[in-house]
Amino acid sequence: MGDLPSERVHPFRALFHAGVDFFGSFWITHLVRGGAPLKAYGCLFVCLLTKATHLEVVSNLSTEAFLACLKCFISRRELKNLFELQKTKDKINEYCSTESFKWKFIPPRSPHFGGMWESSVEMVKEKINKVIGTKPLTYEELEILSIQIESLVNLRPLTSTFRQSK
Repeated sequence: MGDLPSERVHPFRALFHAGVDFFGSFWITHLVRGGAPLKAYGCLFVCLLTKATHLEVVSNLSTEAFLACLKCFISRRELKNLFELQKTKDKINEYCSTESFKWKFIPPRSPHFGGMWESSVEMVKEKINKVIGTKPLTYEELEILSIQIESLVNLRPLTSTFRQSK
């Protein structure tokens, strides 16, 4: 078995090294009657060291929606000083280069490469499905629910995943 990546073993500020994944979809309704339900998605950021979780509700799977989600993540978590993607990757790279991000992509259709955040996605989806089942919520209700679930998930001890030898 190989060594863990350095992001998983060297102490750093929470969410400095994070994995990101989309999950869902969830049905949302308009506040106005008669509007057709729309799909919304969850975007989960998980710290590779402490497993701290950050959730955002996203209205679609477009690059623009992800960038808006990323901006919310940065703003809410005050991550202005993080380190350094063909057509879509270029847009994300352009934004991230101004914010000093560095991206590492896992191979397509290889969720086992992202086991850290995939287990968090499973935990979050289970909690959302227990609360709402198949009932459509408004965007605001889904956002409030995601913030409450984020808080619940982060109640567990947020400690580093490695143990120092004695």
